[in-house]
Amino acid sequence: MSFFNFGKKRQDKQPELTKNGRSSKWNDPEYLKKLNTALENNPGKSAVKIISDTDREVAEKRLQQSQASLAPTTNTEGNQDTSPFKVKITTRQVEREPFGTINRFSFPPLCNSRGKFLNYRQYLVTGMGNKGRRRSLRLCCKTEQQAIERAKQDGLTAPFDLQIIEPDPPTDRQLAYADDLGIIISSGDMEFITKEDISHMIDRATGEDSVESPSSDLLSMAEKLNWQGSAYIGRDKLWYAIVKCADDKTLAALYVYAVHQQQKHKKIGDMFADPDLNMFFQFAEQAIANASVLKSIQGREPGDFIAPHKGTTAYKAAIDFLQNVTK
Repeated sequence: MSFFNFGKKRQDKQPELTKNGRSSKWNDPEYLKKLNTALENNPGKSAVKIISDTDREVAEKRLQQSQASLAPTTNTEGNQDTSPFKVKITTRQVEREPFGTINRFSFPPLCNSRGKFLNYRQYLVTGMGNKGRRRSLRLCCKTEQQAIERAKQDGLTAPFDLQIIEPDPPTDRQLAYADDLGIIISSGDMEFITKEDISHMIDRATGEDSVESPSSDLLSMAEKLNWQGSAYIGRDKLWYAIVKCADDKTLAALYVYAVHQQQKHKKIGDMFADPDLNMFFQFAEQAIANASVLKSIQGREPGDFIAPHKGTTAYKAAIDFLQNVTK
């Protein structure tokens, strides 16, 4: 006796659909017939195992049929192409030009190990907190004395313990990307390169920063503003850092200096070396006392400190000031 009853009416009936739109295997006559045969031929085998094996065989068969229907057919009659459409696939290998070596500027190294091309060190400063307990701060400074002064400003008191934290090396992902860009790092520099250094290299190679290195005037001004960074930074990002380093008073002086240079058709250099430096800070005193002017200066993008846009409150104030002092 058959395990399943296959009558004439059952075989002619189409498989019913389940709620998700698929036909149920238990309503498929072919599946049930195959399963019935397997059960009769394996009386001592578990029914669950037989059903699992049958499911796998049916799935494999359907996969083969699907692949066969997608496979291209070969036309032996005159090599005529009877396909409804043609697809032509062409490949083209694009070779990236190596970027080359990233130029860096020089400043006295603070160490002869990793971090040699940074003008700061990271310190772990431990002192007494306001509750009489020892507290530690991570501070980026150029000297130990600066680190102690910063710690005092943040509420720590003596006695102080200082520990130098070594900078992070480049990640494997950074090195792989730099290699893909064709960035060449000399073997002599590789042992000193940090994560920050190679980040600047990548920025310059990808257009996120200028390829050009900063001028000596720009570097001089950055150092006077206590900028901290890598010798591999490009010109544009150093200028951005200068603007971000400046306090409100210096920012106002820097802005009127930019307007002054624009009026004189001169390039931006080291503001602190300009003979009119006192005049720029005279404007700054007035600017920080005027809320609307100061707000306008604070809202300027770094590019406005190179080529100031006309029509802003800050620009009008700077022009009025310069015209009055030069009368």
